[in-house]
Amino acid sequence: ASEKGTIIRVFDTVTCTVLRELRRGTNPAIIFCLNFSSDSSMLCVSSNHNTVHLFSLNEGKKKKTPLRKLSLPGEVSFSRFQLPFCTKKAEVCICAFGPQPESIIAVSSDGGYCKFNFDRLHGQCTRQTCSLYLEMND
Repeated sequence: ASEKGTIIRVFDTVTCTVLRELRRGTNPAIIFCLNFSSDSSMLCVSSNHNTVHLFSLNEGKKKKTPLRKLSLPGEVSFSRFQLPFCTKKAEVCICAFGPQPESIIAVSSDGGYCKFNFDRLHGQCTRQTCSLYLEMND
């Protein structure tokens, strides 16, 4: 990820060439986690903005967005969701693809667990479950 956390570059590890340049957003962020799907067709990214972004790594039509009109570099995420249990930007969250197809699991440092299902074609995300396992007092 870039220093500002707005651009994520995927490299070919053999040739060291950039395969994809992905845009998480325009506001600077600290990237906590990057995870590839088991078939390497997708990437999930979590940051200190308490969001998880999903990127398709397959070749195909690029999503048309207002950012693209401004000529900002990078492909944008096809889906993103806000984590309901993260209330502070300092809470670390990791994300990974679940064992079921088109599922994402996110776990936060405050004991939160969420599972989301996503629609690869339309970019919709639905929360399946969300639990807080630790009660932390300030």
